[in-house]
Amino acid sequence: MHKIKTVLFFVILLFFVSHLSFAFSDSYYNTAIGYFNKAEYKKAIPFFKKAIENKENLCDAYFFLGLSYINLKKYKDAYYLSSALIDLCNKRLEENPKDFKAHYYLGYIYELRSFVPGVNEYDEAIRHLMAAHGISPRDLSVIEHIAFCYLQLKDYDKALEYINLGEQISPNNLWLLYHKGYSYMQLKKKEEAKAYFEKVLAYGKKGNPYYEKAKKMMRKMR
Repeated sequence: MHKIKTVLFFVILLFFVSHLSFAFSDSYYNTAIGYFNKAEYKKAIPFFKKAIENKENLCDAYFFLGLSYINLKKYKDAYYLSSALIDLCNKRLEENPKDFKAHYYLGYIYELRSFVPGVNEYDEAIRHLMAAHGISPRDLSVIEHIAFCYLQLKDYDKALEYINLGEQISPNNLWLLYHKGYSYMQLKKKEEAKAYFEKVLAYGKKGNPYYEKAKKMMRKMR
C-alpha cells in the first residue's frame, strides 16, 4: 500500500511539474507582449527570445521581436530575423492556405523589408495582404497596409481604391483622410486634396502627426 501511495505521489508530482514548466514557458510570451504593449521594447526582447527558444507562439514571438527591434531602430537585427519568420509563415500556409495571420505577417514583413535600400518586395507584400483581405474583408489594418504599399509604388488610383474602402469602415480615421488628400494632391486634384486635408484638421488635434502634416500641406497649397 505504501509503495502504491509513493508511486501515485511521483505520478502526480510529475504531472504538476510538467504543467508547471508549460506555465512558465507560456508566461515568457505573455510577459514579452505585456512589455511590448507598454512600449518597453528592451525589456520585451529577452522574453520574446526565451519564448522562441521554447517554441512558444513562434510566429507571434518572431513578429513582435522584429517590431521591437524596429522600434529601437535596430533595423539590421529586424531584417535578419525576418527570414526565419518568412519560413515559419510559409510552413503554416502549406498546412492551411487560408491562414489569415500567416498572410498578414508575410505582407507586413515584405512591406517593411522594402524600406531597405535596393529592396523592393511590395508586390509580394500586396499578394499576401490581398490574400488576408480575402479572408477578412473588413480588417482595417490589412486595408491600410495594402493602400500604403500602393502609395509607395506611386499607384495613387489603386491606393485610393483601398483608402475609400477603409473610409467606409472608419470614416474619421486620420491616416486614411490624410493619405486620401495626399493621393489627390499627387494626382493634381487640388480641390479634392484640400477638402480632405481640411477634414484632418477638423477631426484631428494639434500635435497629432497627421494633423501637423495636413497643416503643412495646406500651407503649400496657398
